[in-house]
Amino acid sequence: MDLVSEAKDYVKELFLNNKNELLLFHNIGYINKAVNYANQICEMEKVGKDDRETILVSAWLFSTGFLFDYIDFKKQSIRIAHEFLKARKVNAEKSEAILMPIETVLHNKQHENICGEILYDASEFYVAIDEFLLWVKYHRQERNYFLKPKLTKRSFWQTVETYLNEHEFCTRSGKALF
Repeated sequence: MDLVSEAKDYVKELFLNNKNELLLFHNIGYINKAVNYANQICEMEKVGKDDRETILVSAWLFSTGFLFDYIDFKKQSIRIAHEFLKARKVNAEKSEAILMPIETVLHNKQHENICGEILYDASEFYVAIDEFLLWVKYHRQERNYFLKPKLTKRSFWQTVETYLNEHEFCTRSGKALF
């Protein structure tokens, strides 16, 4: 079994064994869509086999931390990805290549390479799809389940408006697709 398929199976099992109906946004559906868009962007960007594997494994793993700690999801996502890679005896260089895009996306850092840029664009797919309003509604509800103070609809939409005004996709293909 290849590493991408193993990551897919691993993440699906994580979500199956750690069900959380309160994750209305950061759930397996979101991850599936992000992976599908990552794959699409890889094709459009004509990414090589190794980078594609890096991107798709990263896409499967980058949001898993929400299952275990909504506040510290970044640290948890990195931990889960690291454990997955270690259990499969992935060498240090490849592990670092997979972890780097996850870290840059989760910490909103400058992306060091095409892998981070594609993962970022794919993870932001909801900004440009027809179901945007539904996804944003789920995001607010999910956030209010886990974090205090609760955001009012008005303050949340102000945050969304600011985000949309400042948001940019990284890749040429992400801009064209979305």
